[in-house]
Amino acid sequence: MLIPYGINVNAIAPGSTAIGLIGVKEGDSIFSNENGMQRLIMPDAVATLAKLLVSDAGKMIDGEVVYISAGRGTFDIR
Repeated sequence: MLIPYGINVNAIAPGSTAIGLIGVKEGDSIFSNENGMQRLIMPDAVATLAKLLVSDAGKMIDGEVVYISAGRGTFDIR
């Protein structure tokens, strides 16, 4: 455990994100059938979560994996 040393360990697990690595460039459509929200995740959303986790507000979050998946992988109850 790293808590006694003042170190919190968390992970961010984004889904498909609108970045050049997957061939999406600024100005392209971010529509996607891969998730329930039908759009790619924006890099700013991932960065905002990272800023939260390293802020004073994030000090009480430890040992978590935060999924930013826009609903991908959720169950569809019919």
